[in-house]
Amino acid sequence: MTKRQWIILGIIILILVMVFAKVLSNAEPKQGKDEGKHADKKKKSLNIKYVKTLEVQNDTVQVIVEGYGRVHSAANLTVTSEAQGKLLQGAIPFKQGQQFSKGTLLCRIDNTEALMQHQAKKAAFIKSVANVLPEIKIDYSSYYDDWNAFYQSMDVKKNLPDIPDIEDVKLKTFLASKNILTEFYNLRSEEIRLSKFNIYAPFNGSLKAVKQEIGSYVNPGTPLADIIQSTQMEIPIPIEINDLPLVKPGQKALVYSENKMQQWEGRVTRVADFVDENTQTLDVFIKISPKKGQHLYNGMYVEAKILSLQVPNAVEVPRRALNSNQNLYFVNPSDSSIFVENIEVDSIQVIKWNKKSMILKGFDNGSLLITEPLTSISKSTKYVPLTAQKH
Repeated sequence: MTKRQWIILGIIILILVMVFAKVLSNAEPKQGKDEGKHADKKKKSLNIKYVKTLEVQNDTVQVIVEGYGRVHSAANLTVTSEAQGKLLQGAIPFKQGQQFSKGTLLCRIDNTEALMQHQAKKAAFIKSVANVLPEIKIDYSSYYDDWNAFYQSMDVKKNLPDIPDIEDVKLKTFLASKNILTEFYNLRSEEIRLSKFNIYAPFNGSLKAVKQEIGSYVNPGTPLADIIQSTQMEIPIPIEINDLPLVKPGQKALVYSENKMQQWEGRVTRVADFVDENTQTLDVFIKISPKKGQHLYNGMYVEAKILSLQVPNAVEVPRRALNSNQNLYFVNPSDSSIFVENIEVDSIQVIKWNKKSMILKGFDNGSLLITEPLTSISKSTKYVPLTAQKH
């Protein structure tokens, strides 16, 4: 071949190489793009999401109704004077905060004048009985021993003994004509009035407020003091209307101090049958008898947990598992899909709403309930339980 021919052949070969290189460069991006689309499609078809679940195990669940309230004395009384006179010291200092036991003389009212008048009338009555004894001995001899014993037992400084039984109509007429019966029952009435000059404690407690000072003059109806019982305490606890069917008298209640350092046991004594207009709640009253060494004071703010019903075949689940549409989501373990149950439509019964949980009935054992909020649900997503908990 001539030199010219070799040059032409070289140019042709160079052109062919350049064309082949261009074809290869155009083919590679397309292949990469197709492979990327295939990878994305494969990744999309294998989308997996891990969710927190709770494995349902139905059991007997203790329903607890919680609430807060202030302690009140079971008996809060105002002591009022029923007599007239000067207020005198009793067996304890008549001061606010003073404690006392049942039967303690709290205070007394000067009864000197009333007592003297009463004794004078009693002496006159004794004289009247003495005057009729001779006639009873003659005309009603079978009753004489009883009336003589009655006369002998009377003392102006003591309360009158019981009057003898009067079965004979003539004797009754005779005694009535002599005013014996009238005088006797008038004296008995005065004895009752005299007993009201001394004021005794009706229970163990303390003086909450003193309204009259020792030495002041009081009249019937004058308030003397406010007293509270310390051995029997009561706590009104407001509850929601929806919880009313769960609370019954006689149910046990646990009461805690505000700092949870003290605990007492009580019982539900009664449930109000009217609703507070402002709070739309009803009061449940818990009675507590503090044991020795336990300190429960009038006015304390406490927390109460009423041990209500025990519900069989139920489960307690977090409230966060329920979405705004009242739906609960479950993982189907067979294909990792999700199915939905609505508590207002499906066969799920709500027993109790708590602050952070709810007690439900109607689940199958082993159901995997999703306990976290779900923003969206995709049919192409496989939902895998992150941690399955038994409850």
